[in-house]
Amino acid sequence: MGIENTGQQAPLQLPGEVQPEAGGRGLSAEEARERLEKYGRNQLPEAPLPGLHVIFLRQFLSPFIYLLLVAALVSWALNQMANAVFIGHL
Repeated sequence: MGIENTGQQAPLQLPGEVQPEAGGRGLSAEEARERLEKYGRNQLPEAPLPGLHVIFLRQFLSPFIYLLLVAALVSWALNQMANAVFIGHL
């Protein structure tokens, strides 16, 4: 009546040079050493940490900072200096 979905997927096929040759039991020590020499370690490089100026400028991407600035300005306009100073220092 139609195609029946059994929930099974076909195994992933890798390019020929990457296929393991040990019959599905993993790589031999020699094959692992050769691939380590050819491709290097299976490790991502560490990303550099952002500078303090970048961290500071990223704060202005959040809408919350603008909400705090508006609240501080409203407090200042209503002559609520203690609240304006406290909000402004957050």
